[in-house]
Amino acid sequence: MSPVRPGVRDSETLIPLYHRFRAQYLGLELTWDTYRGLFHGPHQTRELIAQSGSAFFSGVEQAYLQSLLLGLCRLTDRTIAGRDQNLTLENLIEYFDDVAVRDQLMTSFSAARAKCDFARGYRNKAIAHADFDFSQTGGSRLLPPLEIEAINAALVSIETLLADVEQAFAGSRPLRGVGISFGGNEVLLRR
Repeated sequence: MSPVRPGVRDSETLIPLYHRFRAQYLGLELTWDTYRGLFHGPHQTRELIAQSGSAFFSGVEQAYLQSLLLGLCRLTDRTIAGRDQNLTLENLIEYFDDVAVRDQLMTSFSAARAKCDFARGYRNKAIAHADFDFSQTGGSRLLPPLEIEAINAALVSIETLLADVEQAFAGSRPLRGVGISFGGNEVLLRR
């Protein structure tokens, strides 16, 4: 990585924080790759899973999806939530003095946050809490289907934000390219 560019405040904190977020992102990408390989991979793999213990692997599938959705939320939640301060990608923006750079990074963060809104819906209504209206009305207020393309777009938007941050402090983008494509817009989960 190049030396830090001018206009970066407290690079001794920014760089390790950036690498922490980059590692979290790569962990999410690995979780997604593993999930896709197991549950949306070749027909033979899915058939073997179904024959080997479908109840067990159903739980594994749910755990992978929940981990992925919570990770997307963890990275893109707001830094301030009530009285608490969260460590999210938004924290990286405060390390840049240049207003134009901060505005561009905030635009990238807002785009990533918007792409992850579906994950917050699942976290808030299905994972972390039981939706009151859903339980009272027998399911009249369902969550939208969880689709592969939504997760792909969320991951790409986070990778783009991280690349923009690295460009801002190091003057170069990461070696990995932006964008992953798993094809299709399959429905993963219906609630």
